[in-house]
Amino acid sequence: YGGATRAYELTATVDATKLTVKLGIRTINAYNYGTEFQTAANAIMLPSNDKNNYVTLTLDAGATVMDALVKAAGMRGIQLTGAENNYISKMAKGGYTLGEFTCGSMSGWMYTVIPLGGEEFLPMYGAAQYYLEGGEKINWQYTCNYGADIGFGF
Repeated sequence: YGGATRAYELTATVDATKLTVKLGIRTINAYNYGTEFQTAANAIMLPSNDKNNYVTLTLDAGATVMDALVKAAGMRGIQLTGAENNYISKMAKGGYTLGEFTCGSMSGWMYTVIPLGGEEFLPMYGAAQYYLEGGEKINWQYTCNYGADIGFGF
């Protein structure tokens, strides 16, 4: 007011040491791609392809979407390729694999997030850079058409 300016600094702390999220691995698009991929899709999906079903995970504060996937995969015997490089090139279980290019040149893994009280969106950065706050629903989805078949085409 009157030409004067002020700078304010806000600092926040988080008391929680744990957070809870829900995660699902959706493979319906590979299932629909052809019968030869149905067994792989059934082996890898977690807990089902119904987007109302999730597994609940408790993670340390400061965890990322990638941390959530690594934990869920480890609990269910799903092998991940690329997690250490922040890019999931394939998931496998019981000798069955769904990965980049398994179902064509535009297939691979993408994740979406539904924030607490928000709408599902496709983050435009790697899963190891998306820090969780708690209450999110995370969908790792196998796409056969670079996101168009999960509602997020480019």
